[in-house]
Amino acid sequence: MEGNEAFDKRAVKEEVVVKSILPKIFIMNSKEILVAVLIGVMITVFSAVILNFLFPEIEEETSSMEFQPPIEISEPNHREYFVRTGLANIMASLTPIKAQIHMYFQMTGEFPKKAEDINISAFDFEEHENINSTFMTDNSGIGVYLSKNFGDERFLVLQPSTSKNGAFIKWTCITNVDEKYLGIPINRMCEFKDSM
Repeated sequence: MEGNEAFDKRAVKEEVVVKSILPKIFIMNSKEILVAVLIGVMITVFSAVILNFLFPEIEEETSSMEFQPPIEISEPNHREYFVRTGLANIMASLTPIKAQIHMYFQMTGEFPKKAEDINISAFDFEEHENINSTFMTDNSGIGVYLSKNFGDERFLVLQPSTSKNGAFIKWTCITNVDEKYLGIPINRMCEFKDSM
């Protein structure tokens, strides 16, 4: 207990000393503090002018973003969930064919030109409840015609392309499923395209 009282007295004494010294230090060094603040303001303004001169497009981009109307996001309904999960399921089902195309590309240095090159018929996708038939596009893409669950004459295509140095294959999903079921453009798993 005595230790705590001594500590409290010392803390009070130090607080009094600090409170009496700080104003004196501030008054004695007020010119230096004022100069430091002015230099800081001048550096900030000067930096902003230089950055605006060197990168004027940044200000244009931010000003154009401010005037864009907000995106309206509606709550997905049951149909939207069905379509999105169905498309994701189909894309996952096409993984073995993607692997075959990848192997073919690694062995030959080019994408397959026809379905026989990768034996696409061996995968029996016609038994999948959401796929009517499979095909290959002229650009070596994997395509499926979707069941009536997605609407009339709907398709999904996974289109391969190589990275700049050819180290890996990038896949782009394209579909003509009604755009309203694909979600907002920035989060879509597939790009909307009316025809192949």
